[in-house]
Amino acid sequence: MGDKYHVPGTHVPGTPGTPGTPNDVVIEKTFTTKEEFKTAWKGVSDEVAKRNDSLRKDNKPEQGIQEARYFGHNEAERDKGLLFPDGHLTRGEIEKLDKLKWSSSGTLELNSCNTGVSLDGAKPIAQTFANSQEVKTRGEMGKSVFSEKEDKYTRIDTKGEGTSTEVYLHAYEHGQNAPLYGLLSESGKRIPAKDFLPEKKAIGKSSGGEPE
Repeated sequence: MGDKYHVPGTHVPGTPGTPGTPNDVVIEKTFTTKEEFKTAWKGVSDEVAKRNDSLRKDNKPEQGIQEARYFGHNEAERDKGLLFPDGHLTRGEIEKLDKLKWSSSGTLELNSCNTGVSLDGAKPIAQTFANSQEVKTRGEMGKSVFSEKEDKYTRIDTKGEGTSTEVYLHAYEHGQNAPLYGLLSESGKRIPAKDFLPEKKAIGKSSGGEPE
C-alpha cells in the first residue's frame, strides 16, 4: 500500500488510433493518497486544456484523450470505491472529479480489483466513471493480480531479479477468482473485462443513492 501507484497511458493522440507515434502526448501521474489522486486527475485535465489552447492559437483542431488507464486498488461495496491508504474515493466523489476531454473513441481502463463488479446493489465503479466522464470505461470482473503475460496468469519476478520486463494487471482464473466463478481448476486464463457505456440520464430524476 505504501508504493506509488503509476498511471501511464493517458494518451492524447497526435495521429488518432496510433499510440506511440512521435506526435503523441503521454501524460503520466503517480500518487499514493486519495488527495494525490484527485490532484493528479486535475493535473491531467489542466494539461489537456493547455495543449488545446495552444492548438487553437495555431488554428489547429482540438484533441481529446484517446486512452487512459488507472492502476491501483478498488473495493466494490456500496460504501467503498477506489482504495488508498487514507481511505476510499467513493462513487459520490468520483462523480465530482473534473470531466476530462475525451476523443469520440476514447476509453478509460480501470486495472484494479472488481471495477466491473456490482456488490450490495451498487453500480460497478466502471459504470460510475462511464456516466460521470461520458466515456466508455472498461472494468475488471474479479480480483486483479500482476502477471508477466496479459492473457494467462504468469507469476512475476518477486525477488527483484529483473526478469519481468512486462507486467500486466488483470483478473485471471486464479486464486480468489477460482471459487468466485465456481472453477474446478485454476486455468490461469484471463477473465474478460467488461465495457460500460454512459447510461442515459432520466429526465427529472437525480442519480442519487451513491455515498458521498
